[in-house]
Amino acid sequence: PLPPRHSAPAATLRCKAHSMCGSLVLKGSEKHLSEKLGVSLNYIMFSLLKDAITDTGCKDPTMAEWLHCSRSRFFGERAIGRLKKCPRDGLQGCSFIDAVSDGMKGPLTHYLSWSYSYRVSTFVNAVADWYCRFEHQTPPDRIFIYVCMFCNNQWRLLGD
Repeated sequence: PLPPRHSAPAATLRCKAHSMCGSLVLKGSEKHLSEKLGVSLNYIMFSLLKDAITDTGCKDPTMAEWLHCSRSRFFGERAIGRLKKCPRDGLQGCSFIDAVSDGMKGPLTHYLSWSYSYRVSTFVNAVADWYCRFEHQTPPDRIFIYVCMFCNNQWRLLGD
């Protein structure tokens, strides 16, 4: 188990990253756990493109167009974390990853470097291709990827 960084209230998170450690419980502050979350590969491969199209009204928006659209899930009036308290700073407005249900997030297993100029379809297809080539032995519901757009608190980056 990882020790908490400071004396904030303890929270727990089940590790689903690998079948061999499925029963491991990570302990630490809510802030510490929030900083270690990734978005589910299942969500990326099977729902992300549909959500981006629904939110933007475009057939194939860029990641930046999705982030900044009027129906953005990440920032603004329709953001899913708009009314939720951020576990990292205690203020209203949290990241996408902190607002979604447990099935869409988990202890991060991979880090992804990408660009906001990518089309959402390019992003999804690249991740799906990577999975098929290199990670296919691990079920996609056990892979959680750090993607800054989902994990960073856009309320703090883009302003209130």
